[in-house]
Amino acid sequence: MSAKSSGRSASARTGVRAQRLLPRACMACVALALALPAAGLAGTPAYTLKVKVPRRVSSLAYYKVRVTGHAGKSAKLLVFLDYHACGRGPEAELGRGAPEASSAVAGAFSKVITSHSELPPGKTRAVDHVCAYLFGGAGAGHVLASAHAVFHVR
Repeated sequence: MSAKSSGRSASARTGVRAQRLLPRACMACVALALALPAAGLAGTPAYTLKVKVPRRVSSLAYYKVRVTGHAGKSAKLLVFLDYHACGRGPEAELGRGAPEASSAVAGAFSKVITSHSELPPGKTRAVDHVCAYLFGGAGAGHVLASAHAVFHVR
C-alpha cells in the first residue's frame, strides 16, 4: 500500500505515529524527573549550618545574628561571638569563654541571637566574629558542621 492509496501522506502517518508514542515518552520523562530529586537527596548532607550577620554594627548597639541549618539527628548547637577569629572547634572557643547561645537541635532549625556590641578598650572600630558549631555523635566533641561570619563594629 502506498502513501497515496491510503489517503494519507508519509508525513501525516509519521505524525500520527508520533502522537501515539508521545504519551509513552512523556511518562518516561516524568518518571525520570521524579527519580532525580530522590537520588539527589541521598547525597544531601544530614548536618548543615549557615550564619547570617549584619554588615555593620554601631558600637554600643543591639544587633541580631541568625543561625539556620539542619540536623539529621539531635545535635548540640553552640554559637560564639568574639573579636578573635574562630578556633579549630568548640573546645578552642570554650577555652576563651562561654558561648553566646547553646541549644539542642534536631531537623530544620533557625535561631536568632540578640547581642550588644562593645568595642575593645582603645579601639574605634573592630571586626567581630560569629562562630557556630553543631556537634554530637559518638564522641561528645565530634563536630558535625560549622559556619562562621564576620562583621564590622564602628
